[in-house]
Amino acid sequence: MDASLLFDAGLSLARGERYEEAASAFAGAAVAHERSGEPLQAARALTNLGNALQLAGRTEDAVLAGERAAEAFRALGDQAGAGAALTNVGSALRDLGRPDEARARWSEAITLLQAAGLNAQAEQVQGLV
Repeated sequence: MDASLLFDAGLSLARGERYEEAASAFAGAAVAHERSGEPLQAARALTNLGNALQLAGRTEDAVLAGERAAEAFRALGDQAGAGAALTNVGSALRDLGRPDEARARWSEAITLLQAAGLNAQAEQVQGLV
């Protein structure tokens, strides 16, 4: 299936609260986008994969997907994307009972978001720290 179709299927499945199926679609979309030489779309799919996994109760897997997304965004120089991904990672780490790691990810996210000029989003993350 086409990468964009997989991504769209993931969005539809997540809206329908079918998070495991959404995660599968996003994982497929990430791989397909990577193979197609579309790293930005792959990073976005990884971010959505992390969100779906978190909502499916697979929090440890959500952390891993979010970290992969953040690294992919960093490699592209996309500070906003990396900041958003790290915000999600911090939330997942908090839910796992790892508050120090969560605060570290949130602090990094704040720095990235501010560097991207997204001060309102940075302030929202500051409220989590």
